[in-house]
Amino acid sequence: MDMSSKFVTTSILIILLMSCFNMLFAAKPVIDVSVSVIGNESIEKITKSVFLSELLDTNKFTVTLRDNIVQLFSEMNLQDLLSTQNIILSKREYPKGSLNVLIYLNNLSVRKESVEYVRNSISGEYIYANGKYIRVIQGARFRFDGKNYIQDENGMYVKGTDGNYYIPLDFYSKVPHENTYYVLECYISYVLSLEGSDVKKDAFTVSVAVPLVLHEYDPYNNRLLRIEYPSSKILNQFAKNVSLELASRLIGLRKLYGFVDSVKFPRALIDIGSIDGVKPGLYFGVYDGDNYIAELKVVRTAGDYSECEVTYIKSGAKIEEGFIVAEKNPDFVFPLGVSILYLYSPESFGSIGFELSVKTLNIHREEISALVFGFGYDLSTSEIGSFSVSYSQRILSLPIYALTTLKIFDNTSGQSSSAVPMVGLNTKFGIFTLRALTAIDFSTFELGGGVSW
Repeated sequence: MDMSSKFVTTSILIILLMSCFNMLFAAKPVIDVSVSVIGNESIEKITKSVFLSELLDTNKFTVTLRDNIVQLFSEMNLQDLLSTQNIILSKREYPKGSLNVLIYLNNLSVRKESVEYVRNSISGEYIYANGKYIRVIQGARFRFDGKNYIQDENGMYVKGTDGNYYIPLDFYSKVPHENTYYVLECYISYVLSLEGSDVKKDAFTVSVAVPLVLHEYDPYNNRLLRIEYPSSKILNQFAKNVSLELASRLIGLRKLYGFVDSVKFPRALIDIGSIDGVKPGLYFGVYDGDNYIAELKVVRTAGDYSECEVTYIKSGAKIEEGFIVAEKNPDFVFPLGVSILYLYSPESFGSIGFELSVKTLNIHREEISALVFGFGYDLSTSEIGSFSVSYSQRILSLPIYALTTLKIFDNTSGQSSSAVPMVGLNTKFGIFTLRALTAIDFSTFELGGGVSW
């Protein structure tokens, strides 16, 4: 094979490999992470006196921190954090963004911590309970029969030397020692951008501590073991802690997106599941184009799909396969209503009614019934003339409600009262209401209307 043939063959292979790469990875969102680390004079002096000189090797620390941020974001499914409610993404439409992080190292100090007790689950003679260490009888276990504590090797209780019984979470030995930590104080600012526009930017100060020297107890040889962490592990732990602080401030931007896979009302399947980070209890909005038409609540998840319950659907809308779903907070629904009405009756100039209703809503969040409490201000006497309790029920799918009311009228300025059962109809057009009521014996009636929310 001549050189030209080899060149052509190699070019074809490269093109094929690039095509496969694009097919596999083009559907993933891209976040370019850049990190800058700056140290001041005080931290330089401290690092010269200890072995952690790598911390001021900004290139090494920068690379370590950037790699930690990228890895953490991948593990937490934060690649979708660039999405906002106004940017509905499909699995084939992802924008490109950038995260620029500046870390200013203010101070590095050594903190020594004196510790009296060390964990010893095998032969420890102390437990930690009620905020203090309590000595217990070693090897003795007890169970509680409802009245007394009885010694039983399978019991879950231990007895303290103070005479009380405890459920131990762990055991300790009293071996005074000193642990050492590095404490890094730094100022972090970041800018998260999406296609040239800033999505979020913030700055905060944080203090992170990582161990330099810790101790563990060796119960088999009855001695304390000193564990000194290498500088590389300390550096990685610093980077991990700083990454966690940053991720905790960005996690709120993350949203999950997918598509409706199938619908069997009032259930729907979506094409993202537990491998995408979906959990039972999450809520998703359903979008027909840019129009929000329904709300789903996840009830069960599997690897690549989730089963959801339709908790709301816009009246007249229909959820169809292929509609976009986007993670959201549950809609705030306030099932209370307020009405202000003018009601005419032949016995007076009429009254102004004020009502508070507790509503029952259907899946379209339309009122289907309500329990209503109210009072009427009599215009002829300029006093509160009546109190009422009503129940309304929607008739079929019409905006008409059958109304049953018990009205209590005050007569002669409250010296006597009478209860009058009434029935009628309520008709609603948006916020406007028309009402007609009559007593069961037709002795009185009320006509009127007003506004309600």
